[in-house]
Amino acid sequence: MVEFRVPHRVAVTKFVVAAGVAALSLLANGPAQVVVALVAAAGIAAYGVRDLVAPLRLRLDETGIVAGRRAFPWAAIEAVRIDSRLRLGLRAEAVEIDAGDDILLFAASDLGVPVTEAAATVERFRERAGSR
Repeated sequence: MVEFRVPHRVAVTKFVVAAGVAALSLLANGPAQVVVALVAAAGIAAYGVRDLVAPLRLRLDETGIVAGRRAFPWAAIEAVRIDSRLRLGLRAEAVEIDAGDDILLFAASDLGVPVTEAAATVERFRERAGSR
């Protein structure tokens, strides 16, 4: 069994960014801007809490994968790819797992390892399950 979890440093980074946004709200010109900044900070902090409370993003075993609360048998996995896109001049990569009607996307920050390593691990498990 292999588990991919959100690293603690990612959650801590989200809290630091949330604190920074909240601090920047002090520079706002009006109450509406303060509210917007504080709502944004609360949203970012909520994602940090989620990463600490439920860090497990993907679990692989001989029967299939579990992503969040959803389980998929290996027979349901149609393809595993690396989705690579250029956004705002930066390359964004994610592991894309095609499970029929569901497409699962995981960034390196979700998995704690580079997406190429995660995709290779998923493929190894998938091949092993197919050879049985």
